Amino acid sequence: MAAGKNTKQKDEEKNLIQSYDMLLIMVILKMYTGERTALSISDITGELNNMFAPVVSDSDSDIFHDRTLYRKLNLMMSSSDTGNALNDYINRMLLMLTGGTVKYRAADGFISGTNTTGKGSQRRYYFEPLLTNSDLDMISSAVMSSRYLSSDEKDYLLARLNLFKSEYDAADRELLNKVLYGSLPSKQPTSAQVPGRNVLPSSNSVMLSHIMIIYEAIQEEYRLEVIYGMYDIRENSSRVDFHPRNADKPYILNPYAMMWNDGEYYLIATHCNYENPVHFRIDRIIDVKFHIKERKDKKSGSIVKKYVKRNRIPSSLMPYFHRYNNRRVFDSIAYANKYPEMKIYGKEDITVCRFECTDMSLQILIDNFGSG
Repeated sequence: MAAGKNTKQKDEEKNLIQSYDMLLIMVILKMYTGERTALSISDITGELNNMFAPVVSDSDSDIFHDRTLYRKLNLMMSSSDTGNALNDYINRMLLMLTGGTVKYRAADGFISGTNTTGKGSQRRYYFEPLLTNSDLDMISSAVMSSRYLSSDEKDYLLARLNLFKSEYDAADRELLNKVLYGSLPSKQPTSAQVPGRNVLPSSNSVMLSHIMIIYEAIQEEYRLEVIYGMYDIRENSSRVDFHPRNADKPYILNPYAMMWNDGEYYLIATHCNYENPVHFRIDRIIDVKFHIKERKDKKSGSIVKKYVKRNRIPSSLMPYFHRYNNRRVFDSIAYANKYPEMKIYGKEDITVCRFECTDMSLQILIDNFGSG
């Protein structure tokens, strides 16, 4: 009798999971594929069975099978050439639920969007997102440098934006495990940890990569090494060049905040052991990395590398930080009001001057800034 009850329980579990098969196929494709990394039917089946192995009680057989998934994928494949209203309807539903659609390649690697015949083993399926990873990186960078969001709010939004990314790699396993077996930061998180924070943007944007590194350094309170660029006029030429200011000796910085002001991203930091704050335009940063010190281990003789912690918040910046959930949060609005042009200056540095321009320049100035 007990054995029969156990069998019934297994069947109920399998039926419940199989009822979500289309959505689960989309999840697997979203987690593991992109246009360059497609999966076969067997690959998808294996990943699904592995996914549910930890939560299905002592299953004697696989939950998913190639033949069943192949039929479902055929139904999910959207093609305007077929004129199949059911296909189109299902794909619109899946697009709303998952943020993308299923596409496929031939086994030789070439995309074959119209040939829907052939054996399943000859195809490689992948997820095509409505928003690309580059699009999401742009949104993430805007969130990270927002002057209106607290650190907790940024953590909350960034963790959720990461879930929309496709083509996860090994570095994202922490995030996937949080989704499957744990939890994401709540609206009012008690921890500053953000799943997947160590993952750099998948796009090729150097600036976005720099923003991600700076953001992590601020959150984890590490020092940075920065190569900064400057504009200069070539000798015997009127051409303006952008070149490194300190290529041979990186600035060692204590990063405290990052903010958006007047159309630009800024890093607010101090030099090494100085307390006066400095501002760096992030678009002018040529290279940035964590400041690492090396030491020789006395016992093993091997070289040990260690991230260097930044200095404590200096007195010059302390008025712009306040406590929230046992964390110090930077008040970017108050800081921008104090330094609207992101320059450090006092009353003695303000000079009244008269600006003369041509009639045409005057029209352009008023169009852009108003007549006030």
